[in-house]
Amino acid sequence: MKWIFLYLNITISVMSFVFVKISVTRQEVVFNLLNTIHIPHNIFYWLGFICYSSTFFVYAFLIAQFPLQIAQTIVTCSIIVIITLISSLFWQEPFYWTTTVGIGLITAGMTLLSFN
Repeated sequence: MKWIFLYLNITISVMSFVFVKISVTRQEVVFNLLNTIHIPHNIFYWLGFICYSSTFFVYAFLIAQFPLQIAQTIVTCSIIVIITLISSLFWQEPFYWTTTVGIGLITAGMTLLSFN
């Protein structure tokens, strides 16, 4: 059951970031401070907000099942890696060799911290 909360928290967190990114990139006009007034009228903004808020409650159940050090490390590192891959695939954001090294170091650090 604890693994379900872990995967659910990571999935909902990633969805929240993706929805917020979609809400600001779907703008037809150049993004500036005056155009941010229209963002709350975007359905993807609210989906991101709901997912982001839900993550907090799922995280509360998660840290009841895992030690805080392990839960926080796994969730944060997984989100960083997944969002980096999604942003490179769907929004053609740069994916340099240093990004690959960084993902490797994050994965190694997450593995080391997870062992007791």
